[in-house]
Amino acid sequence: MSGNAEILNYADVMRRLDDDEELFFELIIDFFSSFSSQINELEQAINVKDYEKIFEISHTLKGSLKTLGADKAVHEAVKLEKMGKEKSITKDTDVVALLSNVVAEFSKVVCLKADEIGFELSLSTL
Repeated sequence: MSGNAEILNYADVMRRLDDDEELFFELIIDFFSSFSSQINELEQAINVKDYEKIFEISHTLKGSLKTLGADKAVHEAVKLEKMGKEKSITKDTDVVALLSNVVAEFSKVVCLKADEIGFELSLSTL
């Protein structure tokens, strides 16, 4: 498995979307339109130790990322979800930063894939 494959499992997502590349990129744009606000909400929930909210946001992110084939990012969202469920998160937890960094890697790989297949998408779009 190449490094990009674990960041973006394109074959799997295309299988689930019946090879609809246009739908994939619409879902990507939709995801990134709300991602930063979800991360901000997640950080606020961690600061006040709102474990239910931490679990809820992480669970939502996990599902979205799984749909988009972002396997590496799913792994980080699962960690956050577990912390929320087990009420074991602390303010100094770096998992949010890790998730943000992995999603940033994911966005770059998605843009490369878009360029490869001739779909207009740039990091500034995301």
